Amino acid sequence: MKNSTGVTVFHKTSPQKNVLKDLIHLSKWMEGNKTTPFSFVESQTSLIPNLSLFENLQLEVGTLNWELYKKSQPSIYHNLMNLITNPDKSTQASHAHEKFIISLLKGISGPAQYLLIDCQEVGLSPFVIKSLKESLMKASLTKSLVIGTSHPSLWLDCAHRIVKRQENQEFHIEQLDAETVKKHWAA
Repeated sequence: MKNSTGVTVFHKTSPQKNVLKDLIHLSKWMEGNKTTPFSFVESQTSLIPNLSLFENLQLEVGTLNWELYKKSQPSIYHNLMNLITNPDKSTQASHAHEKFIISLLKGISGPAQYLLIDCQEVGLSPFVIKSLKESLMKASLTKSLVIGTSHPSLWLDCAHRIVKRQENQEFHIEQLDAETVKKHWAA
């Protein structure tokens, strides 16, 4: 399947399941087994705990100042950045949504074509999810996004396709259109 641009939602079987391996296999499968550079986004292990949130982001972007970084970004990402209460707070002391946002900003800023996102929606407010969706739609114009989630219906309004792993370990892709979205929202 060569048309892998946009947002793909991977239905993971449980919220606690780490899907990095599945997402790597899926991205290779979508690209015809070609290895593609990717960034992995999640909130638990993709940041260095002893650094501040902004110091973790600095490793990717190199900017010396949070305000300069914000000014250099498209306004669509400002809603996300405004959810970071203190970019100088240590990663260990930060909320899960702040860690996730910094990980996402690192992934969006990086050169990789694929963003593999392991999303843990538990504890994310509707406003945070809305801001994430807006930012992911903007990012999907230049990158291919694969979101691993145990709540795929939450992402239907911004997804282009849903992927499930069958019992035989093969991927099943369902392209989304208005009728398919209605079917999944009704479930």
